[in-house]
Amino acid sequence: MQSTVTGRRRGLLSLAVVQLLATAACSATSSGSGPPANSNGTKAQPRENADASAADAMQPHARCGNTPERLVDYVLDVPDAGRSAIGVPSIGVNSTGIFYFLKWYTPIGAAEGPGAALMHLPNGASEPVRLANVAGGASGDRQDLVVTQTAAIYGEAQDGGSGEGAVLSVSSGKEPVTLASTKGLAYALVADEHNVYFVDDEGTKSVPLSGGPVRTLASRNSASILVSGSTLYLGDATGQGNLVSVPIDGGPVTVLASESALDPIMCGASVCWLNGPALASRLRQLVPGGSPTTLATGLSEPHDLIFDGNYFFTTIGAGVVFLARIPADGGRVDIIQQRGLATSLALDDACLYWSEASGIYSWALSAAGQAPAIASDGGS
Repeated sequence: MQSTVTGRRRGLLSLAVVQLLATAACSATSSGSGPPANSNGTKAQPRENADASAADAMQPHARCGNTPERLVDYVLDVPDAGRSAIGVPSIGVNSTGIFYFLKWYTPIGAAEGPGAALMHLPNGASEPVRLANVAGGASGDRQDLVVTQTAAIYGEAQDGGSGEGAVLSVSSGKEPVTLASTKGLAYALVADEHNVYFVDDEGTKSVPLSGGPVRTLASRNSASILVSGSTLYLGDATGQGNLVSVPIDGGPVTVLASESALDPIMCGASVCWLNGPALASRLRQLVPGGSPTTLATGLSEPHDLIFDGNYFFTTIGAGVVFLARIPADGGRVDIIQQRGLATSLALDDACLYWSEASGIYSWALSAAGQAPAIASDGGS
């Protein structure tokens, strides 16, 4: 199972929408569907670099229930000046809680400029923790966050507008540590037990999780990366792109599929990805030693893709976004939720997570897998 997947594409919320969502958030909080509120009906502002107490610790299954539940209203994490436009955050999870990479934008001439922050909602906590303020408004819109069991790793721009960047790692209660300097902004971040892999202007690179020498593995500037065992899978989302593999230590690049490939993930022993034009994408699969086959078709503007061993989950559409479920062997595409700007998906052993316009939500995988379909498509 792939434990952490981050969003690749995100929308912006207008000021009017944000204000409406903030009102709805307070209403939902007071009715018990959101995090506990302060006496004035609003969520407390996040504390910086705080640790969750041992008493707050939960098992992962305690994060989700049989219906979608909002875990955090990230609108309240943004300074007032930044609520003119907020990027729906990319998310990741580990055993300590939920991480989200939040960006906001301010009107031209505003005293307080655009910003970004890496946030953490510890298990059992009602308030998120601000782990780091992110220089340069983050690393772009493609896999800009990866979460390991001990840290969250992200990219940022260097101060001074030089166009250079860095890959940083941070754990709760500690200051961020720079792992690598990058040529341009770093994106397409993934990690295994030893290294973090990323893309910058010079190509695909790796650096040890504790920092150290940066290695260039391929000269490709891929939009999406997957690491599995001793292999990196690099996917391009353009019409002329392809899916290739390269050893994690560098070496020959092997073309696996001569087609566009977005969000490659492991699906059992196979590799799966999204392919095709935005309005009519397909879910594709490559079994070891075989040729690419189609599992599902008709996916309009897919934003992210994950697999829990039984089902694929993806978010599709623009503006109004739908959470869709596809069986492991393909076929029907079932719409199981209608959401607002849902983009980034993540999962652990028990829960499905997503970010959307009104917050970050969770849902028990067992319930999401059995939820009745709002609508269905015949798939492949």
